[in-house]
Amino acid sequence: MKSLSSIRRVLAGTLLAALLAGCGGGRPGDTSAPAAAPDERRRALWSISDDLLNEALAATLLPYIEQQYAVHFPGTAPTQVSPPYVYRCYPATGNCVGYTATDLYALGPVVGNLVTPVRVSSLAEFCDARPAACGLKLHRTATIQGLTRHYIVHLPWRARGQMNTPAVFMLHGTSGDGEQFYNGSGWREKADAEGLIAVFPTALRHCYYDDDDKNGVFAHPAERRTPTKWADSFLGDPTDRPLCTAEQRVGLPAEALAAVDHPLADDVAFFRAMVADITANFAADAKRIYVSGFSNGGQMSLRLAHEASDLVAAAASNAGGAQARLNGPAPRPMSMIYAVGDRDDRYGMSAENPFPMTDQGSTARYQRMNEPFLGVLSLGAPYSWQQATLYGHLMSIYTHTTSTATPAGGNTFHMAVIQGLDHHYPNYMPDLLWNFFRDKSMP
Repeated sequence: MKSLSSIRRVLAGTLLAALLAGCGGGRPGDTSAPAAAPDERRRALWSISDDLLNEALAATLLPYIEQQYAVHFPGTAPTQVSPPYVYRCYPATGNCVGYTATDLYALGPVVGNLVTPVRVSSLAEFCDARPAACGLKLHRTATIQGLTRHYIVHLPWRARGQMNTPAVFMLHGTSGDGEQFYNGSGWREKADAEGLIAVFPTALRHCYYDDDDKNGVFAHPAERRTPTKWADSFLGDPTDRPLCTAEQRVGLPAEALAAVDHPLADDVAFFRAMVADITANFAADAKRIYVSGFSNGGQMSLRLAHEASDLVAAAASNAGGAQARLNGPAPRPMSMIYAVGDRDDRYGMSAENPFPMTDQGSTARYQRMNEPFLGVLSLGAPYSWQQATLYGHLMSIYTHTTSTATPAGGNTFHMAVIQGLDHHYPNYMPDLLWNFFRDKSMP
């Protein structure tokens, strides 16, 4: 049997909450355990009810403990509630672990007490040492055009008490969703490390046509698509990706038909609603809102730079392509990164025929790829070029700083061609982009 000092060392002195007594659902034996006053300032800033706070912590803290201390708390146990405790119990070991609003508790052989929950540490101590265990994952909705839109807001433990927290929106690619990029983009982990808010919205599904055979005709069933898709300025264009008519939707499976039975999404309005939510309810800094997008999400990122320049401090497009249909410059020039792999097949490149890593700025191909960005950002053609190895990858970097705005915008555009990268979002991208975003702010 481990001593209390031993288990405190094991848990490093601080799990957020309370280990419930009563394995199998009994009430805790100690309801008089010390409890500090709730952090009212943090809760006021985050506007989270006790029930929602408990639900969010149960979804992050308890699974973290199961993963990190599986020898004592094996498997995935059901979450139980017996106020003031939220807890899980593990019949295989006879241990329970749980939390209250202020402290972490354990019960069983792991702490040498089978009857009374033992306080292991304070929540603050544990979460300060392990912020990844205590970030809050909140599922939010907004109603746009009469449709319910979904997004995930990740509130890191290190953002508690902050009055003006920067926020990064991560826009997924075609057929993706917010959950996918919450789990796999690296922005959740970056938020935990830096104390920034990360937002992961989900696009609506649309029925549309891609002109795969390039014959200018959009009618063949094989060219019909029904994935999630951001309204990036290409979607819905009758000459590029026309939406399906009611007649063309006939024959879709019932589930797909129900999902696409709506007009073209107003994704700019959706973005504005999300920004209003996080600034009003979670203390996000309205002057430090950033957008990162992958593929179709990168195209949407450029559209937001164009149509929401009053909200976006800086933006990034990864493998997003350029949008020639965005009309004129944004009202407020901003800085932006456009990153693409030299083997990204969406650009006609491959391992056998990669985009050259030498200076290509004078070529028509480079200019076609970048002119829409330069137009939106009010930047001229003159550029500088260099090669650099960042995060272990050789990059060919083009930088435009010559403003065409009046007065001059003082902004920049970087295109980074990344050697060896195909069409995916690399795991080092949040590190690279946050270094770019962090000093950018609205006037």
